[in-house]
Amino acid sequence: MTWCSVGRAEAEAAAEKRKKRDAARMAALHGGKAKRTEQMSRMRTSTRRLRAGPSPRRRGVRAGFTLTELLVATAITLIFGTLAVATLRYGSALWRDAHRRGYAYDIASFIFHQLEDDLTAAKPQYWSNEPHAFDTRVRFYLDRDHYYELNYPYGADALVGRQRLRFVRGIPEETPNLLLRQAGDGLDNDGDGLVDEEYYNLQDDDGDGRIDEDLLPLEGMYEVAYLIGLDATAGTGDAHQLYRGALSPIGDANSFFAEFDQTAPDTWDYDDSVDDPVEIQGRTVPLVDNVLHFEVRCWTQYTTTWDSYVPFVPWVLVPPAGGCGPALTWDSDRRYDDPGPGINEYPPYFVMDWGYTDPVTGLLNFPDEIAPGVFRDSDGDTDPDRTDTNYVRDNVFPRAIMVVVVTDPSEEYPEARPLRLTTGVAPGDTTIPVTGNVPAYNRAWPYLLIRDPDAGDEWVRFTEFDATADQFLVYDDPATPGIIDGRGVRGTLDVAHNATQLDGSPTQVKLGHTFSRVFYNPALREQ
Repeated sequence: MTWCSVGRAEAEAAAEKRKKRDAARMAALHGGKAKRTEQMSRMRTSTRRLRAGPSPRRRGVRAGFTLTELLVATAITLIFGTLAVATLRYGSALWRDAHRRGYAYDIASFIFHQLEDDLTAAKPQYWSNEPHAFDTRVRFYLDRDHYYELNYPYGADALVGRQRLRFVRGIPEETPNLLLRQAGDGLDNDGDGLVDEEYYNLQDDDGDGRIDEDLLPLEGMYEVAYLIGLDATAGTGDAHQLYRGALSPIGDANSFFAEFDQTAPDTWDYDDSVDDPVEIQGRTVPLVDNVLHFEVRCWTQYTTTWDSYVPFVPWVLVPPAGGCGPALTWDSDRRYDDPGPGINEYPPYFVMDWGYTDPVTGLLNFPDEIAPGVFRDSDGDTDPDRTDTNYVRDNVFPRAIMVVVVTDPSEEYPEARPLRLTTGVAPGDTTIPVTGNVPAYNRAWPYLLIRDPDAGDEWVRFTEFDATADQFLVYDDPATPGIIDGRGVRGTLDVAHNATQLDGSPTQVKLGHTFSRVFYNPALREQ
């Protein structure tokens, strides 16, 4: 065999091997394609079946949800819907409560800011220790009004009423205010042909549409009065509106102190400038509304606590065991105000005699006074004047005052279920049954107000709310048996209340929002 033949044979064998390999590859390739073709055919068959719907064997089965599935879905929907509504109601109640509290705070804050401005500018009565240097027109009065006498029969002979505050302050804004600088300049500043004819009183005296122009001489001070309206007419009255009055010149016939006639101290002008509903609305300006209670407590040289339930008892050397409370009335003149027996329209008493018990004799001692309760007098009469040395030196002004304000803006932000009486309440009852939502209240001021336009409002001091019986438990001091101490407080009387008013409306019960603040008096003067 030649070399050429051997090479040819090897070449043929290699070619044959390549052919077999290529044939194997082609077979493998055609086999995969066939497999993919079979898969695509199966998918098309499944798609046709889905389009055609269930097979004849399953055409009797109905498609949809079962009853159990529907019930479960409905129950879940109801549960989540109920939760959503409850959450919405709770959130709405929280919103109303927050805005109600915020509005109550705004009312009290406005009152306190105005009082701070007035009291920090309070005028003293003297500029030296000489009698001629005392200006007896400068006074500080805290007494009670005739609200219950004017509106309810039971108040005709009762020493009850809401407090009213009157004093004299300076005018710090007199220099920058043009109208105040022109006061008493002898010119016709408003062009009406009259000279210096108007009072500084925040009112349009001459009806020309302008307030406090062409003023009388002001002497750098004016009278201030804080009091609540006297009209208790349901729906239209102003019995929960706080008024503020300003007046200068001070001490003339139009004075806020005019009803105390210095020449006849035992007389009482019932229809005075701040004791008539129409006069109050005409001579003062509404400060704020929704005020359930306005209270003033005075700190004296004898006072040891602000607690108004501790009686004010002047003492010598050693205070009483229970301490000495604040004075709830004040007469800087310390005059004798008893009109005598048989006179019903008397003023609320001023407890300003400040006598004390002698530690040796045990008797009341009133030094330098002609009788208990009568001001010190040097000439033996009852007509105080600036030349009466003992009188002018006996005048006193409180060291500080605490103001308590209770507000209730429920008309602007109504409560969901306001409190009201469940049944009638008789005098002396020790429980106040109520129905409705009991709001969160300040336990430091546990007081409620029974709003009764028919029989008269009554403040009640309670100890706690009995949730099991839905009633408030009235405060009762065991040291005073036979007296229900928590009924008829804050200048009101313990009277009967029906659960329903004459007009068919329920008798409401209010807790309100209580705020307090202490103001120091720069014009203080002690005995």
